[in-house]
Amino acid sequence: MDLLEKMSRNTKQKKAVLKFLNSDEIHPTAQEIFKKIKIEIPNVSRGTVYRNLESLKKEKKIRELCINGIKKFESIMDKKNHGHFVSKENIIVDLHPEINFRVMEFMEKNFPEIKIDSITLSVSNSFNELKKL
Repeated sequence: MDLLEKMSRNTKQKKAVLKFLNSDEIHPTAQEIFKKIKIEIPNVSRGTVYRNLESLKKEKKIRELCINGIKKFESIMDKKNHGHFVSKENIIVDLHPEINFRVMEFMEKNFPEIKIDSITLSVSNSFNELKKL
């Protein structure tokens, strides 16, 4: 088995990483993912989790978000492109689809020459205040 085949295999660890990201909406860091997977698979190594994250990114099953220098991850399975609120604590919350639609509509109307890949709105408020919305 060559390296490419080995990296694209659907291992128990890789499935666990993807399952966690599919069920999670907090946009965890690699370390947070590792800690969660370690509960389910005690002998998993940090390197295995990081390699699986890279492999899943290449397969376009997950997306890496870099917010204020912090790398976080989200599943993109069954999700359309969407934007994010980012609190001052660097907590990421998906934009409500209506907000995402309105922002995209505004950008397309006012800046038609720019192709929008993603939207991130920084909210200079605490996450506790954001949860009240």
